[in-house]
Amino acid sequence: MPVVEKLIERGFKVEVAFWGQAARELRQAAANFFELDGKFDEFTRAAPQAAA
Repeated sequence: MPVVEKLIERGFKVEVAFWGQAARELRQAAANFFELDGKFDEFTRAAPQAAA
C-alpha cells in the first residue's frame, strides 16, 4: 500500500490486477481493480503454434 499511495499522491492513475484475496484497502485505493481469479487457465494455456 505505501507504494500505491505514493504513486497516487504523485498523480499516477494506479490500476491493479491481482487474485481475489487482495486486501480491501488495495482494491479501494486503485482506480481500477481487475480480479485474476478464474483466469489461471487462460494465462497458462500454450499459445497456438504459428504455421511454418
